[in-house]
Amino acid sequence: MITWRNSYQPPNTQHWTGRVDLNALPERFHQQVHCIDLRQPLPSFNKPLIALVGFCCDEGIRRNQGRVGARQGPLALRQALSSLAYHRYDRILLDVGDIVAVDGQLPKAQQALADMVHFLLSQHIFPIVIGGGHETAWGHFQGLAQSGHSEVAICNIDAHFDLRDIPEDGISTSGTSFWQIAQYCQQYQIPFDYTCYGIQRYANTTQLFMRSDELQVHYVYADSIHSGIPFMEEFSLQRLLKDKTPIYLTICLDAFNLSVAPGVSAPQVAGLWPHQVLPLIRHLLNTKRVVSLDVVELSPPYDQQQSTAKLAALLVAECIQYC
Repeated sequence: MITWRNSYQPPNTQHWTGRVDLNALPERFHQQVHCIDLRQPLPSFNKPLIALVGFCCDEGIRRNQGRVGARQGPLALRQALSSLAYHRYDRILLDVGDIVAVDGQLPKAQQALADMVHFLLSQHIFPIVIGGGHETAWGHFQGLAQSGHSEVAICNIDAHFDLRDIPEDGISTSGTSFWQIAQYCQQYQIPFDYTCYGIQRYANTTQLFMRSDELQVHYVYADSIHSGIPFMEEFSLQRLLKDKTPIYLTICLDAFNLSVAPGVSAPQVAGLWPHQVLPLIRHLLNTKRVVSLDVVELSPPYDQQQSTAKLAALLVAECIQYC
């Protein structure tokens, strides 16, 4: 059943504007992206496809008592990406629009995102989901599961485990996604393979550390990364890179330092720096085992000089370059 159509907003070509160089060659993102309305038949292309799909949602962050604003993230990311130089000429980039959470209906929006991810994968299109809060991950994972990728190795670049209990009403928050995935894995008796890179000791309670240990989560403290330990020497990431399991890569912008990522729900004064994360992203994508990815928690109302949006755009551009 296609549920995403009821929550779907097609792409807007006016969101893709930017610098045009004097040589007039189409060398920037806004000149290369194809805006595709998926309510119409998918055009035929002669190269592999990558699709950006937005998840416009604040409900998970609101329910997690965070600073709302991530609903505006997909638009801000597109605008920041527009003028960057495009180098992946052996791939075609699509903007297929947004899944929009209507009137706070989070479960419905997450199911629509799941169906959208499944649809893209069924068309052999590599999805890059741009959020939205980290409640994005539960919808995204369900789409992977529908597509036969329930047994994925999850790599979460994040300050938080996001293993919080689900509220009594049964509706998730931005802090529950990976607990929901763990419960799904338990229900269907499949491995819960979860790695977190950039964990902040004081952003996670003792209960969350205990739960992560019970679930055998592999994690790397931000402090360890700051101390200069190369990520290739970390056991948890060696294991991830050497395994054969498909990878779902999810990047939460609150993993980064406040000075480069102020526009998030929960900024981190001791967060990571881009040069500590970009090599990991390249290594993961170079394995050719990443089947889907997302970049979440961009909150434009709290951004300064669009620095967080620019960081998010850099991460997306890097992912496109190496996927």
